Amino acid sequence: MFEQKIYRVDNDDDRGIGLFARVSSSPSDRNPIDFYADGGVELISLSDRRPKDKFGIAAGYAHGSDTEGSRSVKNSSDKLSITIFGLGHAVAEGAGAIRALSLIAILLLAIYLAA
Repeated sequence: MFEQKIYRVDNDDDRGIGLFARVSSSPSDRNPIDFYADGGVELISLSDRRPKDKFGIAAGYAHGSDTEGSRSVKNSSDKLSITIFGLGHAVAEGAGAIRALSLIAILLLAIYLAA
């Protein structure tokens, strides 16, 4: 597990921008998921006028093992999940989060090009 604050507002440990990541691995002969990783970024109370604002984006990846115990798993597959969270709960997950990220990227590009 990794967690690091990369920017602090006024040297306040509770406010700023942080990164986080986790990675785990387990024997595929006993577990349905043999590799998992996730990570993201969180923005907390960046403005003095809005001290309770929280926003973040996280993505996770899980690899399904080919065997579970002594039996073969026919439909093992990789899974990717993206979650956008704000105010302490998920705002969008899965395909909804991917669409939201696409719209945010287009909006940011439009603002950049207009400047």
